[in-house]
Amino acid sequence: MKIGLVSDAIDLKRKTGISFYVYHLIKNILNLNKKNQFFLLHSEKNDEKLYKKAKEVIIPYSLFGKKTSLRNLFHLSKFVKRLNLDILHEFNVFMPFMVKNNTKRIMTVYDLSPIVLPHTHLKRSSIYYRLFLKRVLRKANAIIAISQNTKRDLIRYFRIHGKKVYVIYPGRDESFKIIKNKNIKEKIKKKYNLPDKFILDVSTIEPRKNLSCLIKAYSLISDKIDEKLVIVGGYGWRNEKERVDKLIKKLKIRDKVKIIGYAEGKDMPMIFNLCEIFVFTSIYEGFGLPLLEAMACGKPVLCGKNSSLKEVVGNAGLEINEKNPKDVANKIEKILKSSKMRKELSKKSLKQSKKFSWKKSALELLKIYSSI
Repeated sequence: MKIGLVSDAIDLKRKTGISFYVYHLIKNILNLNKKNQFFLLHSEKNDEKLYKKAKEVIIPYSLFGKKTSLRNLFHLSKFVKRLNLDILHEFNVFMPFMVKNNTKRIMTVYDLSPIVLPHTHLKRSSIYYRLFLKRVLRKANAIIAISQNTKRDLIRYFRIHGKKVYVIYPGRDESFKIIKNKNIKEKIKKKYNLPDKFILDVSTIEPRKNLSCLIKAYSLISDKIDEKLVIVGGYGWRNEKERVDKLIKKLKIRDKVKIIGYAEGKDMPMIFNLCEIFVFTSIYEGFGLPLLEAMACGKPVLCGKNSSLKEVVGNAGLEINEKNPKDVANKIEKILKSSKMRKELSKKSLKQSKKFSWKKSALELLKIYSSI
């Protein structure tokens, strides 16, 4: 079969959860593929090595500017026709409206936060999801959800038939593991000016990540513990940088909280290894990849039970009420003061993380390609 994969997500210099999901899935699909011809469709030529393992197709942006959403909706279809694709897989929610009838269409949906929590997104995102997504979903022959929670949301909000939606979890990148090399640890510690002992959160700084709860919780116990708080992630939207900075200043914990912004992907396994515990106060996730990465590094994790988080953590983490700073503070203090609890949770984390594999996910996707 001739299969087109829209691969723009892997071109981003600063990769986030979706970028890593697409990258690892495509990488493993190409490694496992034995009979299909794959085309990687994107707009900007770059040095990414994956493009040497498949047919690379450059699709110009539309007249409306460098917007992949507009390009996909109105411009991608003619390339699908020209390539005579049997399957087109869009790893986002911007599938073209006009595609020849014999081309099967697959789309991946990560979460429905613009609809479930519209106040945590820009208005244009919520408007797009409400105006276009329903139509696009109905045109798809198969829909990939990255969690059972996303599948439930699709059925609930769009009344999509459950048999049309397949769940393919993200996998565990093998670079996320327990690392004992002291020289590398010191190098990364120095590069990001990390404290000797710290609590870690990895999140884009935006309302949905609920960092205000974590910061308030930390302020309640900052004088009782030795660990500082480190937040890794770029600033999102809605003046979150200003809000977070004001909160830290107001709580008088500026010298104990370090926001290092975006960290290089290759450095993240070591940053996880350097922390004492990982705390995730997000109020909604499509999956929650940082939790899996922390567990793969043998770290105790604390998170709520909302959305998909229980699917990721299982019984390996310590449950918190992500809307209650006092509860979060009590759980953090409890786990930091008990080496026995940390060791037990560390073992559970490692065991739980091994349930997720990119190879397994890629094999499941290849089966879907064959079945539709």
